[in-house]
Amino acid sequence: YAKKHGLPMLENVCLPRLGVTKTILDELAPKEDPCNFKDNSERLNWIIDMTIAYPKGEAPNALILMFSMGKFPPIHIHYRVFNIQNVPRDENGLTKWMYDRYVEKEAMLDHFYNTGVFAKDGKETVDTDKLGSFIYVIFYSLWMWWLALYVYAPIFSLLSWKLIFIIMFCYVLYFTYDFIKYFRDFAP
Repeated sequence: YAKKHGLPMLENVCLPRLGVTKTILDELAPKEDPCNFKDNSERLNWIIDMTIAYPKGEAPNALILMFSMGKFPPIHIHYRVFNIQNVPRDENGLTKWMYDRYVEKEAMLDHFYNTGVFAKDGKETVDTDKLGSFIYVIFYSLWMWWLALYVYAPIFSLLSWKLIFIIMFCYVLYFTYDFIKYFRDFAP
């Protein structure tokens, strides 16, 4: 798609969502109309540009973060803040501005995956949130229990117990393999 439309070829990030960004800016950013008497205090005044880099380029799941006991490498975050007044509002200007940001992100991530840091100071690390990971796992476990009870149970009632056991056994084997793979890859 990028090559066909003459856009930059990005490997570490996706192309930006221009339509969504334009809609958000049109709706939430302060209007430049002097006759606009609506209170602009609740309007969008800043854009926070975040770039997240995962160790070895693989995003961990919550169970891995929770059970790694602090052994999982830190997740790196780089952010910048832009005043909304400095962001172009016309379609061509916004398109160029967005693509420039994403080309910068591509260069930052490429540098990160080659050197291990975003910038020279290397102060972008964030420790693993074990409590947040635990709450995440509990929430989704309860959600899956509800789905199993009210959605999957009627479907599974049409299958034999042997087939259900084989499906669950395969899932447990896959989960165990994935879990062990993470710890083997990121072991100190």
